[in-house]
Amino acid sequence: MGVDITPVAPVADASTAPGEPPRSRRVDPGMVLSVASVAPALAVAAWLLATYPLAYAGHATPLLAVPAFAAVAALVWLAARRLPAVPDTPWWSVLGTGAIALGFTVFTGVLASGHVVLRRDSAVYALFGRWIADSGGLAIPAQLHWIGGSGDKLVTATAQALYPTGDRLAAQFMSGTGLTLAPFGWVGGWTAMLLAPALVGGCALLAFGGLAARLVGPRWAPVAALALALTLPMMLTFRSTYSEPLAQLLMLAALCLLLDAVAGTHRWLAGLAGLLIGLGLLVRIDAVRDLALLVPVVAWLALRRNPCWWPLALGAVAGAGYGVVDALGPTYPYVHDLRSLVKMAVYLGVLLIVGCTIGVLLGRRRLPATRPPAWVGTAAAGVVVVGLVALVSRPLWYVGLGTGGSVRFIESLQRAQGVLPVDGNRNYAEDSLTWVSWYTGWPTLVLAGAALALLIRYAVLGRRDPVSGSPASRWVLGLGLPVVSALSVLWSPGITPDHPWADRRLVPTVLPVVALLAVWSVAAATRRWGRPALAVGLVLVLVPATLGSRHLALSRTEAGEPRAVDTACAAFGPGEVALLVDARTRQEWTAVLREVCDVPAFGVPGDGSDDVPSRAQVSEVVARVRAAGGIPVLVAASGDPLPRLTDRPQRQLVDLHTQEQRRELRHPATGLADLTVQLWRADPD
Repeated sequence: MGVDITPVAPVADASTAPGEPPRSRRVDPGMVLSVASVAPALAVAAWLLATYPLAYAGHATPLLAVPAFAAVAALVWLAARRLPAVPDTPWWSVLGTGAIALGFTVFTGVLASGHVVLRRDSAVYALFGRWIADSGGLAIPAQLHWIGGSGDKLVTATAQALYPTGDRLAAQFMSGTGLTLAPFGWVGGWTAMLLAPALVGGCALLAFGGLAARLVGPRWAPVAALALALTLPMMLTFRSTYSEPLAQLLMLAALCLLLDAVAGTHRWLAGLAGLLIGLGLLVRIDAVRDLALLVPVVAWLALRRNPCWWPLALGAVAGAGYGVVDALGPTYPYVHDLRSLVKMAVYLGVLLIVGCTIGVLLGRRRLPATRPPAWVGTAAAGVVVVGLVALVSRPLWYVGLGTGGSVRFIESLQRAQGVLPVDGNRNYAEDSLTWVSWYTGWPTLVLAGAALALLIRYAVLGRRDPVSGSPASRWVLGLGLPVVSALSVLWSPGITPDHPWADRRLVPTVLPVVALLAVWSVAAATRRWGRPALAVGLVLVLVPATLGSRHLALSRTEAGEPRAVDTACAAFGPGEVALLVDARTRQEWTAVLREVCDVPAFGVPGDGSDDVPSRAQVSEVVARVRAAGGIPVLVAASGDPLPRLTDRPQRQLVDLHTQEQRRELRHPATGLADLTVQLWRADPD
């Protein structure tokens, strides 16, 4: 279509010419911003590349992992040695972006969640990270010999976030996030592990500032970083040990590297960009969609005969290989549960590969040398506008259905909140754009939509971006993949739709895309109308984000849970086997006792119901444990069931009163809910 991807002019050689006096070696602020925006993600990549094989083999100990990481990190940095500086970068922009990233890190770290008693996903990652730090491996022994060699309807080793796989248990979710948390556990136990997401958040904002500098201009990097940092899902998600923070960091840094690679045809940088995108699969299974969407990017570069296409593809394959090994090995039971979604993404990837290959072969022969007429660009922009209008109007003509195993949970929330009709299959996906508006404001969404339509028109017509002066096609490379990924998330969020829990889905791509496009609109308006437009634009972008965060910005949840877990662990002695006799204990404490306390823990009954076992059932399981040489202990989440199961006195181990986030279906959460966490034990008869 005649798209212009002319490389940006290279930075002038700073070497001194013969006969000239030597120049002072000043630190280039553009190089500082360039390095800061990608170095943390490259460090994470080196860590995953070096330590995943060790963890797979059960030997991810500091003595082996640290030297392996140092060696791989040196190779990765050697590959990145041609990283160019961001041109025309003033120091105030670098310092402003750094200050925002540092402030976000400190603010988020001070309010970090203590969620380690398992109720939702962040505790799964924290517990698994602690297990890797303590054991050095990924597989969790099921210890079935304590209950006679296998589980049945009477007793089971499986529980929330623990899948059976032979004589071992597999933790839920991909292994990359837990593996990244493990070294923090070595350094500072729970405290360091729970602060890790805040550190990742600061690094992600640096990467986002670097991406904004490359696309909009370095003077807009602090504004973009602030616009993203002020949104509530960013604040809350980076306070907990989720996978989204790491996924966002890898994606944003990969886009920075891709832009640098194509601008100077640096093949090694393109390979690193692909590697970061590929390693996203080791962090979260959703990245299989991003890998499929990378295929058109590779094809587009190949069509233009840019030599970066094959290193980009090769790097993505190498990184994704780690995720494939993890999906077919340690996390296979979890991935198998999502096989329909994974197959759909894989089929899409195969279709894109076939279609793009044919398109490249035909396009290289028939690609027109002239630019298309203006109506083609207008039509492309019109398609974008129609698509956005359809997304906005979706609540009027679409009802989202499909919540998997969360039907009863959704129904209970609907009844409690008066949401009618009561239908546990509702996922409220049609409201996804409204979710975004709660935290960014509709003015920001309008600015982002206008920017998307205009930039696509400029790119199709082969024009230059009126803000940066670079070819508008750079936006196709820098934001094409995350834009399509974000639209896919908005169409089908694929998460239990209670808030603010569900809003973490917006973190990896949706919020960065909206913030960056809105900032471009402000920059374009400022270029045309001057400071008044700048003032109005900043108000429209920053004020709604601030207002959307006001209720929960200073909240802290699950405080005290790490100490409660340590207290519980100290209450069990060698040889004791925990038998969890009520539904809440089986959900919240099985993984805690196994992965942190190293206590064999089994649910009674083992039929997956919420029932409390009978006294006869408990007696039979107790007999099994004693026959195996263990010391059975009955464990419950309250003082109610144990007196009905044993005549021996019970003892309370944990009595924690803390707070958790509310769970709203149709409105943004505006406060916290009280939470009581208890743990009781008693010896059986």
